[in-house]
Amino acid sequence: MWVYTGVTSATADNSIIGFVLVNQRTQESHFYSVAGATEDSAMESAEGQVQNLRYTSTFPLLINVGNQPTYFMALKDGAGLVKKFAMIDIQRYQNVAVGDTVADTQKAYEALLATNGVVSESDGGTAADVKTVKGTIRSLNQAVIEGNTHFYVTLEDEDGNIFDFALPGLLDIVGYKVGDTINFTYVESAGSNVSPAYEILGGDGKAPATEDAAGSDGSAAGDAGAPADANADGSAAAPTPAGDENASGEPEDDVVEQNGAAQTPEEVAAGDDTKQAA
Repeated sequence: MWVYTGVTSATADNSIIGFVLVNQRTQESHFYSVAGATEDSAMESAEGQVQNLRYTSTFPLLINVGNQPTYFMALKDGAGLVKKFAMIDIQRYQNVAVGDTVADTQKAYEALLATNGVVSESDGGTAADVKTVKGTIRSLNQAVIEGNTHFYVTLEDEDGNIFDFALPGLLDIVGYKVGDTINFTYVESAGSNVSPAYEILGGDGKAPATEDAAGSDGSAAGDAGAPADANADGSAAAPTPAGDENASGEPEDDVVEQNGAAQTPEEVAAGDDTKQAA
């Protein structure tokens, strides 16, 4: 059996700086550095979610949901009967999900994490009820909600379904446009046609690797894939001389304009048509 306690700073108890888990049999201990809300703050946040019902929260349990440290608690009425359950993101304790059953609460909590763009920080964690869809983007629109940017996507074969890609968690969505094929997972929302996207997948069903705009070799290609100094027929163009150099690489002599024709200083010294042009 393991026991745990939150650890606060030496000067204040307003928030935690991590958790300590201790094995009661072997005395083995682990410290997890997680900055977030204390247990009391989480209880108040959960009660505030159902303040019209005046439910009271039990002391929260520490659980792992999609590799996100989460407080889990029951909400009881005045008679002490469990009426609802709540899950709270420890690091962002304004993210509170409430449900009538544990399964409904977890589903709502995973959808909340996806909607707020937390899924990219899960280090490979996977929600329990994610679905995969692949299709052609019919429309892609952008909106800012509570200071966070969301991309709303509809697909050709998914009539009536809208998928919510929240930033910064799903930043790869900015590389897509209408008509592109996209493959991603999402969390289905009960009672709504807007489903938060969970992870963008590549063609092989895995998350795409991030590459810079210059390509894998660091060079930027032109429109036709030819070097920037190529001729129209695709052959390499001669380099443009720099400064006062001619095509052979030697410095050019000063040119004197006479009678509309260019003459070198040697020709001028020889006395050939030394009359200056008007």
